[in-house]
Amino acid sequence: MPEPGSAALPVLRTALARERDRAHALSAEVDELQVALAVGRDRIEALCAERDHWAERARVLAELLCREAEEVRSTAGEAPRSARMAGRAAA
Repeated sequence: MPEPGSAALPVLRTALARERDRAHALSAEVDELQVALAVGRDRIEALCAERDHWAERARVLAELLCREAEEVRSTAGEAPRSARMAGRAAA
């Protein structure tokens, strides 16, 4: 440890002050990065919720289209039979 009045004392005080400034700057940067990370996580959660919403809508739409296709198939299969029956009844 330097003696009081030593020329090294002001140099050490200056170095300590600089080190405190750097530590403070790094701490502020870490805080900013933590905020940015939290905001990013919130955005990801919002996007996931929106994705899930649209995926569910697509699933429902696909299900309805499949039902509609099945109805068309079953109706198309019945129509020729009913037309044949009508033709036989007329004969």
